[in-house]
Amino acid sequence: MRWPRPWPEPSARTGGAPRARPRSIGPLADTDGRRRAAERRQDRGGGRAGQRPLLETLGIELPLEPVLGQALELELAASTPELWPGSLVWRGINLVPRPQRRLWIGATLEPGESASPDALTNLANLQGDAPTWLRQASTVRQWQGLRVRPVGQPAPVLIEPRPGLLVSTGHYRNGILLAPASAAWVAEQIEA
Repeated sequence: MRWPRPWPEPSARTGGAPRARPRSIGPLADTDGRRRAAERRQDRGGGRAGQRPLLETLGIELPLEPVLGQALELELAASTPELWPGSLVWRGINLVPRPQRRLWIGATLEPGESASPDALTNLANLQGDAPTWLRQASTVRQWQGLRVRPVGQPAPVLIEPRPGLLVSTGHYRNGILLAPASAAWVAEQIEA
């Protein structure tokens, strides 16, 4: 069976995790009416040291917090029983069968931007409940990423804080699931 690849190939620079590349999206009108070049930007909620989040520079307060997630790709032993045909969620942990006796497992939920080795170990062991075939698997690669979560309001945040400024953020763990609905909201706002 051949599995589809719905996302970009992993890069060595990100420790094996897929990464989107910033690209120019053309001119953008600023609040004072001047046109400026813009790039796609991911605001990680916590921001980087010395960097102000984009909305903050415009005087808009939108409290967001980063939540780190770690994931693993495991190679299963040849003696491992045949895996199930699709993704499975067990106690909040995603188990995703991949070709060539591989399994993706993830992800941890760690407040902030620092990865915990203990959280990764607990993930790999299914919080102490991993079957023997999973405990015998070898790690092929691991990766981590930050998800932004709104503070004090439900996810996602879909707002127009100023005329012509649309914000679609804070999807937390449901970005891929909510992307079509969020895009539809953005399109409706643009067409209105």
